[in-house]
Amino acid sequence: MVPATPIDNSISVDTDAQNTIQPYKDSMSTYMNEVIGELAVDMKRLKTEPETILGNFVADLSFDHVKKLYKLQQIDLEPSMCILNFGGLRTSLSKGPVTRSKVFELMPFENAIVAVKMTRSDMDSLFHYLARVGGQPISNARLSVSNNKPSSYTINGKPLPEGDYWVVTSDYLANGGDNMTFFKGKERRSFIKLRDAIMTRIETSSRPISSEIEGRITYDN
Repeated sequence: MVPATPIDNSISVDTDAQNTIQPYKDSMSTYMNEVIGELAVDMKRLKTEPETILGNFVADLSFDHVKKLYKLQQIDLEPSMCILNFGGLRTSLSKGPVTRSKVFELMPFENAIVAVKMTRSDMDSLFHYLARVGGQPISNARLSVSNNKPSSYTINGKPLPEGDYWVVTSDYLANGGDNMTFFKGKERRSFIKLRDAIMTRIETSSRPISSEIEGRITYDN
């Protein structure tokens, strides 16, 4: 057996390798530190509130991405709502300039946006889950909670009739992550990475990006 070589300051720097790597390192540093947009408000990472500005921002852009594809007739499904998870958003975003590296900090995972086909019964399970866990980021939906159970909920301002619903989420959650077992085994469609959608939303905005608390999830008690 070849004895192990300790990695410490006694090992000299391979200058040839360093010189080869340096241009790529410099190029990546320039790319990651480029300012791609601006926020009009602070977006704090919180997991103790039923609704957050940061959660609304990311849930809205995820829903809007799929909705835009539907409006452009690039897909044949119309999304009903979006649900994400607070735990998947890994840092806060501060008011002012935003760099690419900050978006990577916010979403370091390779999660993709997906749409999952749900029944009316599945939607009941989804909203009961939201009431039980104290909320998660949602878009195009409202939920009122009483005694940790839904007292009412709507999509696009309307009660839910019987039928099918396409729910936008991440592939991690669609696989049952964060105990969202109501998604497992369902038909789904996959889209771009969530990080890329966030990046595009910030890069293409003609004005500083804003979001706000809208009462999407409220508690009666």
